[in-house]
Amino acid sequence: MSSWFSSSAASVNIDEKIAQATSESIPLGDIDFAVALEIADLIRSKQVLPKDAMRSLKKRFMNKKENPNTQKSSLKLIDFCIKNGGEHFVIEISSKEFLDPFVVLLHETNLNETVKVYILELIQSW
Repeated sequence: MSSWFSSSAASVNIDEKIAQATSESIPLGDIDFAVALEIADLIRSKQVLPKDAMRSLKKRFMNKKENPNTQKSSLKLIDFCIKNGGEHFVIEISSKEFLDPFVVLLHETNLNETVKVYILELIQSW
């Protein structure tokens, strides 16, 4: 039987799902779309709190600085969730907590150029 308060159980798995969707084994910085859809559904249905999802996605991107492909796949997943996760998620993504680290990262000289261009394209489209 499902509970109204089951968000904590789903939240525990969001990091795992995000890692699965953005696995290093997926070539060319792509994502596992089936898992991405599952993540977006969890966010849209509020089984995962939008703030928790935002923080988990940001953490995945920021922790993979040494791997441009994983950074690109993390960005693709963020974009996918923005487009499919609902307005409540978009509000979290537009927060200073989410965007400020990306702005700081854009000023780093060692940021991969492809990742930098992709971040700028996505921010402009968001």
